[in-house]
Amino acid sequence: MRTFQLLMLALCAGPVVVGAQDTTSAGLPRAFGAPEWTAAERAQREAALNAILAFRTDLRGDSTRVAACALDTQVQDTAAARWVLPAVRPLLIGPLVTQRSRQLACSVDAFSKPGTRVLFLARLTEVRRRGFAAGGGSAAGLSFEADFQWLDGGEYRRFEHYEVRPRSADGRVWRVVRYELQGEEFIDDVGGAARHP
Repeated sequence: MRTFQLLMLALCAGPVVVGAQDTTSAGLPRAFGAPEWTAAERAQREAALNAILAFRTDLRGDSTRVAACALDTQVQDTAAARWVLPAVRPLLIGPLVTQRSRQLACSVDAFSKPGTRVLFLARLTEVRRRGFAAGGGSAAGLSFEADFQWLDGGEYRRFEHYEVRPRSADGRVWRVVRYELQGEEFIDDVGGAARHP
């Protein structure tokens, strides 16, 4: 109980550093709840996502659309059209199905509509490791892992996993180093049937 009181007192007193860890503008440790990124960190997330979007051949035409709000959420920037690759910008779309709840407005189900193929970013996670970054710049040891769902109407979903690492020491240029198909789901009127590769 005493530890909890000290923590609450410290949080109310203003920004704190927990074990030399940065805090958000609200004074909470960066690992507590949703992180809040600096402009440089947002730029790295944007560059990592653009590397994945450039890697995908189905985004070179207009057969697959991209869920804009999912990108916005994972980068904490409400204007994906400003930072996404110019070739991908025309493919950005908003939710196709109106959800009753605001919390579900940018859910994967809001993009599941017959006749439409949509790429939906489910998660983007920062990973720090040692020993793979040449040059040792600001991106040394940094990589991102991303989970996407590719929807084909309301009948099929493909679950994909990517790992991206910096190609340049400053973290401005990224490349896909691993792609993994994690599973598929076929959906009919009765329900869904998952299939793993």
